[in-house]
Amino acid sequence: MSCHSFHTSRWDYDYTGQDLEYLRDKVVGVVGTGATAIQCIPPLAASAAQLPGLVTTP
Repeated sequence: MSCHSFHTSRWDYDYTGQDLEYLRDKVVGVVGTGATAIQCIPPLAASAAQLPGLVTTP
């Protein structure tokens, strides 16, 4: 199993595809529930095979 990670401010379109088409068979995790997560979760949920959320404590 391989893992690829990056921050949303340095989005890797080579890995995800311009329209997130390369995520169709992938499990994508989002860490946090802030403003950026709120913006990126809907398109990721529509594209990824699974989208677990990871919530940190304050």
